[in-house]
Amino acid sequence: MIKYKRGLAMSPIINKYLPAYINLLKDYIEHNNETSLYKVEQLSKSFIQKRYSPEEIINLHSQALTSLFPHFDKKQKSAMNFLLQAITYYGVAYQEVQSLRDTQDALKSEIALAASVQQSLLSTNIPCEQLIDIGVISVPASQMNGDYYHFFEGKDGSIGIVVADVVGKGIPAALCMSMIKYALDSFPE
Repeated sequence: MIKYKRGLAMSPIINKYLPAYINLLKDYIEHNNETSLYKVEQLSKSFIQKRYSPEEIINLHSQALTSLFPHFDKKQKSAMNFLLQAITYYGVAYQEVQSLRDTQDALKSEIALAASVQQSLLSTNIPCEQLIDIGVISVPASQMNGDYYHFFEGKDGSIGIVVADVVGKGIPAALCMSMIKYALDSFPE
């Protein structure tokens, strides 16, 4: 269980905002009005800008309650400590989830870029002939794939077609296909 430490009790948020927070809380308790809620919303925005932790805000609230209600009993203080603990765990879990989301977003962005590069590297011109219509459809199972097709025209006017499919999908298959493509490009016609 987290106990109030001296450093937390005397944190910058307490020193700077306790009197204003006490007044807002008292006004809200007495009048239950929207003005107090609006003012605390603005105050919360400044807390975010100053990067105060949720625990510091709960501690500020607890200190304000103790000031407003000096006869705050042991059970009520225990309830505030419980809330402080819950918010601390929530904050840690939230930061972990946010970090995972940020990492996932970065990976998605990199994969999208890699898929775009793959598409441009593996692109080919489809020959246009009067005697035959040639068309191609390739839909990857995920953003990147191991499918490859390529057309080339021989010196004698023939059309060559390369079709390849690497078993699997995603980035490993795309990397293998890129190696196969460059291996094929190194062969003479």
